Amino acid sequence: MEAKVFYAPGTEAEAPLTSKRMMTRSDVILGTGKRDELRIDHYEKVVVVRPLSEGEICAIFDQVGGIGVDRDGFPDTSSLGFTGHLGLLRLIARGGLVEPELSLEEIEAMPFGIPGEIARRILELSGLHQDAREVVRSFRQEPGSPGAEVPDELGNDPEDGAG
Repeated sequence: MEAKVFYAPGTEAEAPLTSKRMMTRSDVILGTGKRDELRIDHYEKVVVVRPLSEGEICAIFDQVGGIGVDRDGFPDTSSLGFTGHLGLLRLIARGGLVEPELSLEEIEAMPFGIPGEIARRILELSGLHQDAREVVRSFRQEPGSPGAEVPDELGNDPEDGAG
C-alpha cells in the first residue's frame, strides 16, 4: 500500500509530507510522558522526573510573576532576585518530580541546592536549557545568516557591542 502524500500549503512541489511523518494526537499527549532517573548524591538515591508541558511552565511562571523574555526567546528570570529564583526552582521541581511525589513544603525542607538540581534536569527535559540557548545564539552569530545583524528591541546593533 502506497503512503498518501500531503503537501505543505503553498509548497506542493518543494515539501511533500507523508502520512507516516504526521504528528498524531497521541504524540502530543505523550509529550510529557518521558521519565528520567536523576541521582541525588546527597541522598545516594535516585528520583524520577519528567518534562513539563508548555502549559505547566506558563502556569509556574505566572505564579512567580515578573518573568520576561530575553532576545533569544527564553525566560528572563534576572528580575526575580535570589529568593524569587529559588522559589521558581522549587515550583519547577514540584511540577516535574514524579517519584517520590512531594509537596512544596517537603521540597522546601530539602537541603539547599537539591531542588535546583532537580529543577535543572526537568528544564533540560522540557527543552529550556543552556544547550538550546546556544543553538539559538549560533544562528545569530553566523555572518550573513538571517537575524545575525538584527538590532535588539532597543535598537542596539549586536555587531558594535553597544548595549
